[in-house]
Amino acid sequence: MVYFVLLMMFYAITSLIESMHKIKGPKRKIFCFVLLLPIYILAAFRDVSVGNDTMMYLNNYLMVCNLSSLQDVLAQSRFEPAYLTFLYICSGLNMDYYIVQFLLSSFIYYSKVFHLFSEKNV
Repeated sequence: MVYFVLLMMFYAITSLIESMHKIKGPKRKIFCFVLLLPIYILAAFRDVSVGNDTMMYLNNYLMVCNLSSLQDVLAQSRFEPAYLTFLYICSGLNMDYYIVQFLLSSFIYYSKVFHLFSEKNV
């Protein structure tokens, strides 16, 4: 709970800074990067008890760990094939679910950062 209060204070202060200074150009990209960082940290390091569906993702990963082939995994679940393939590879490497969650959060975060810093968005 303390983390969320600190996060709310962080966003309140940064929105005041942005409204007073109207950040533009390359500084705006860095500002957006800094704004996304706390959300990434919370998503990457959250416990499975946080959120409504995180436990479902854990159970799905455990199901993938218990199946022997990728075809079985794809037949047993309703999730996207690329996501299931990722889980199958991670289970083959004996990764803990928290590492999988960290990797997925990193992929999402860095996809957004890549989009933010792409040439189209200059």
